[in-house]
Formats: sequence, structure tokens, C-alpha cells
Amino acid sequence: MDRENFVTLLADLREEFSKRGLLLAAAVAAAESSASISYNIPEVVKYLDFINLMTYDLHGPWESRTGHNAPLYIGPHDNTTNKMQLNVNSSINYWLSQGAPAWKIMLGVAFYGRSFTLRSNNEHGVGAPTSGPGQAGQYTYESGFLGYNEVNMLE
Repeated sequence: MDRENFVTLLADLREEFSKRGLLLAAAVAAAESSASISYNIPEVVKYLDFINLMTYDLHGPWESRTGHNAPLYIGPHDNTTNKMQLNVNSSINYWLSQGAPAWKIMLGVAFYGRSFTLRSNNEHGVGAPTSGPGQAGQYTYESGFLGYNEVNMLE
């Protein structure tokens, strides 16, 4: 992402949107590992009315172990610096520490699930070794992804 041109784009949009009484919001990467290289946060927040933090897809079938899609806090298997940032609490605190006003932050919530294929039937739960994504849902047709309606059908 081009950090500085993104700020310029937001400034131009802010100017035009203000003339028309429109709000300006953006859905942005939440975790520090992505946000720190993608956005000049102190500048970005000047132009946005709302900041939608995408606090989901923090773990999924692209990893070698199971993990919560949108964990609230650091999990017991989050044992690297990068993994310790992949949770809602750390993400919000990072944006706040970079100057984002709390009243502008909106929490993105996933109304879908991520699924995995376990390497072993004997190891399951959060942190269990995986061999890839779970089976595709009957409506979404995407391996490792289940829509809200498909998650409800699992009960």
C-alpha cells in the first residue's frame, strides 16, 4: 500500500465530502504487523469520521495450527511477536497508541467461521496441528470458510 498517497486520497475525499455533508470511513487492517506498514495512522485519522478495524481473519486455515478467527485476547499458542498482535485487544490498543481517537474506532465483527482439516483426530481444539482448510460449505463453496448460516447448521 502506498502510505502517503493514501493520506492524500483521504484529504481530497474529506474536502469534497465535507462540502456535501458526507461522512468518510475506511475499513482498515487492524493488527500492528499490517497497519504499521500500510498506514500513516496519525495522518489517516485526521480525515476519517470512523475507522472500521478489520479485527477478523487474524487466524485461519492458511496457518499450520487452528486458531480463533477473531480472538479477543492473546491465546496460549500465540508465542511469537507477530502472533501476540493478532487479537482484538492488541489491535485496538495499537491504533489508540498511534493517535486514533477512541470515539472514531468501530470494531469489525465476522459473521462467518473459518474451518480446518486436522492432521490427527487425536489432537483437536485451539492450537491443534492442521493439514489445510476444512471442507467447503454447502452454500459458500469455499474451503475453510463457513457463512453464518452454515455455522448455525453445525449445531
